[in-house]
Order: sequence, then structure tokens, then C-alpha cells
Amino acid sequence: MTRLIPYLVIFGLGGLTAVTVEALVLPADRAGIDAAPDSGEPLPPPSSAGISGQRQPAPDALRRPVEPIRPYVLELGRDHATICWMTREPGVGKVRLFSYAEQTEHVEQRPPSQYHKVSIDGLQPATTYRYEIGLNYRGSFTTADDSSWFEVAVFGHPGGTERPLEYPTEMLQGRLLDIAPELALCTGDIVFNPTLRDFRDTFFHRFGAFMSSKPIYVAPANHEGRWNGQEYSQFRKLFPYDFGPATGGSYWFDYKQARFFALTYKLKTPELFREHVAWLADAIDQSDQEFNIVFLGGQEPKYYDKDMLFETLASRPVELVLGGDGGGVWQQKVHGVDFYFSGDGDLRAYPFYYLRFYEHHFNVQTHYADASRKSVSYGSFYSKKPRRVLQQLARRQQASPEWKLHYAGIGAPSTEVDGLHLTIDWDYDIDVELQLLVKGEKAGFMKEQCHLVKAGTKTDVLIDIPAMHPSESPGTPYVVDELVVQLASHRTYARDYPLQEKISGVYLFGR
Repeated sequence: MTRLIPYLVIFGLGGLTAVTVEALVLPADRAGIDAAPDSGEPLPPPSSAGISGQRQPAPDALRRPVEPIRPYVLELGRDHATICWMTREPGVGKVRLFSYAEQTEHVEQRPPSQYHKVSIDGLQPATTYRYEIGLNYRGSFTTADDSSWFEVAVFGHPGGTERPLEYPTEMLQGRLLDIAPELALCTGDIVFNPTLRDFRDTFFHRFGAFMSSKPIYVAPANHEGRWNGQEYSQFRKLFPYDFGPATGGSYWFDYKQARFFALTYKLKTPELFREHVAWLADAIDQSDQEFNIVFLGGQEPKYYDKDMLFETLASRPVELVLGGDGGGVWQQKVHGVDFYFSGDGDLRAYPFYYLRFYEHHFNVQTHYADASRKSVSYGSFYSKKPRRVLQQLARRQQASPEWKLHYAGIGAPSTEVDGLHLTIDWDYDIDVELQLLVKGEKAGFMKEQCHLVKAGTKTDVLIDIPAMHPSESPGTPYVVDELVVQLASHRTYARDYPLQEKISGVYLFGR
């Protein structure tokens, strides 16, 4: 294959000479990372004023090529992964996958295209896989393990309206690589204009090191859609999730015991937004996961019906809504639903949220791309999933000091018990930590994780009780005989607070 470069200007002693040069282009792997199509984004034609009779360049000469988009992990779980990339020329993508024991090849199951997506199923949990694409790209990823614990970073607006002196987005990627969450959520505005070049330069290039091994799930905001959020075709090509509605970019995915819902909040008409909210409500109603988290842009109320959205969510088991296609960091309740917003680098240190998930609750902090800034904790969120009550514990309560609750003679098999529920009405002006001690019939007390209770709050606390006693490895079943609820011993308190007055609704719930 040859390509003609129409004009080459040579400076010599005799002046300027225009010549035509024939350049040899070597063949390339059509679906490999070294072969990718032009962007199709035309430059404005040059002015012909005052150049009478001059021959104009062919339209192809005005097209600006876009470099390929390197492979990135679109989705990841315990037993599956999806890898995407973009090439200059159409082809059928192939991924060679290597684990400790075998080598496999996975071929794209769709017609030749510039946009490639290879989904791989049947993987082993907690296993590192190396992948190769074409002749010149290698990467790796690690599937999720069998535990319930994981961490998620949430940031917004990395490319929407960059201004001078904003905190560099590249520093945010460095921070993500340092703290190593298992995945990240982006709440929109990853570009200013939804062109292929902008997507590549302002998002895939800047976050390429992270996305080569871990996914960043994106909820598109208005800048991801042409004509200010009215058409999302380019976004859907580069992020080929299993979309719900036919328009926009709304979808959901599961990771371990959580389900995340990406909602497109800026659409062509209010009717379309209502369709997306109806889809969201139905998807939440069908979820059987421990946690349901919604993420969207949500900065501009004029772009969507905020009241209608949160009224719809208020009657459903949604623990948290995350937003952020603009500046700032703040938290509010809308119709009783927590809405945490994380904006962009206009604050210089680039704040973002960090979520740590456990069995039945998750904690939220604010971190900063500037690692020297101290993180800020906002407390715990507990699952709203309905519980099966195994045993009310009021009749098991033993005489003890007012700052401790002691329950004995329980006799519940650990393999049937999932955890302890209690309601604490903490009207004091100090944060405290609760701790649970669990004792079997024969073994001694073991400590469960501490739970932060914020000042002036009323909270339903869910504390996990392990099915296997850790006194032996890998652990053995036991009988839950005694439970103690107290303030965590590693903190110093000004007084002995009357927990017995503040805690009610204590019961064991089942698996």
C-alpha cells in the first residue's frame, strides 16, 4: 500500500520547489494497536481568497489522523474481564491471554471495526492475567477475589472545562496508582468536546496507566454528548457497556456485593430523562445486591429534574448517590437520600471520594491528588437490604455497666448468623467508635471491626459476625454464645457514655 504526500516544499538556493513524494507504508496488523483509522474530523478548509485558479487539496488531505487508543480494561470482576482499544483501520480484534497454567486466544465476536471489544469469561478469582494485543502491546489485570471487601475511588470533571492554574489531572492518576483502588468511578465531563481526539488526549492518554489494568466506569455528563448532551454516539463506541435505554449512556454493573448504576442526567428532552429514571427505578427494584450506588453528573439542576429523580430514589434501597461534573466538594440530603458531590481541579488539590466496602457497610472519605493533604472521613453507610431476623436479643441482656451491653446464652450456629443489627441514637457532640466482641461456647472473645458513629446522628448499624472462628486456619464453625457491644478500647473518651440508653433494636440477622 502506498500513500501520496501531495506537496513537499524544499528550500534550496534556487528558491522554493513543490514536488510530489511517494511514501511507502508498511503493512500492519489490522486489529493490532499499531494500525488505526483517521478520526474523520475535518479541519476548516483554507481560504481561497486572492488565489485565482489555484488547485485545492483533496478532502482527504484536510483530515487529521488520530493516534490509536491503547488497550484499556473496560470491565472487571471475579470471573470476567473486557478489554477495549481503537485502531486506525477496521479489523477483528484478538487478545492473547496468559495465566500461570495456560495460554488462550480470544477473538472479537463482531464485524470488523475500528473500535474493538473483547469480552473474556470463565476466569479464576484473585488471579493475575497477562494479555497481548497485536505486536506491540502487553498489559495485565487481576480478577477480584472472593471476599466482600474492596475500595473504589470516585472523581469527576477531569476534562470538562480546564482553566489555567487548575490542578493537573495527571497528578490525580498518580494518586490513584499509589492508593490502588480495585476500580474507579468517574461522574462525567471527561472531555470538553466529544471528539475522538479529545477523548483520547484528555482521558485515555491521561489515565492510560491506570486503565491498562483496572477499569474506570464513566457516567456521561453533558460534555460527553454532542450539542451539549443530546447525542452520545462517540461515547457509546469508546465505552461499549451493556446500556439500558437506547439513548444516552445509562447502564449498571456489579462488583462483588455492590451494584453501581450510571445515569445520564443531560438528555435531549425531559421525556428522555424520565425514561432513564424509569429504567433506573426498575433496575434498582430488581437488584438483590447488598449495596445499590447511583452515580451521575448532576451539577447543573437546569439540565435535569433533580426533585423527580430523588423522589424516585427515596422509596428504594439506595445507600448513596455520587455526582460531580463541576467544581467543589459537598454533601447534602435530597428527599432523605445522601448526595455526595466531587468536582474538579479548580480547588487545586483535586479532591475525590474514596469508598471502602465491607460486609454490610462502607466508609466514605475525601482524598486529594495532592498526597500531602490529609483525608477527611464522613462516616459509614449501612446496607438497606431487608434482613431476616434470627433472634431478638432483649431477653438475653445481662446486668452490666451502662456503658456496655452484654448478651449471653444465645446458642446460635455461626453458619446461620450473618451479623448483629442495632439502632443507636447518638445525640452527643462527639464521634465515637463501637466495637463488637463475639464469644463461642468454648473459644474466647474475638473482636470485630470498629464502627464510626458520627455526632448527632441516628443510625442503623450492621456488624458482621464471621461464619468461621479464626482460632484455627482456615477456621471452624462455632456456636455464638455471648456478645458484647462497647466503645472501642483504642480510643480515649471524656466519660463513660450510657450506651444502654442510646441503643435499641438489637437482633441477630441471618445469611
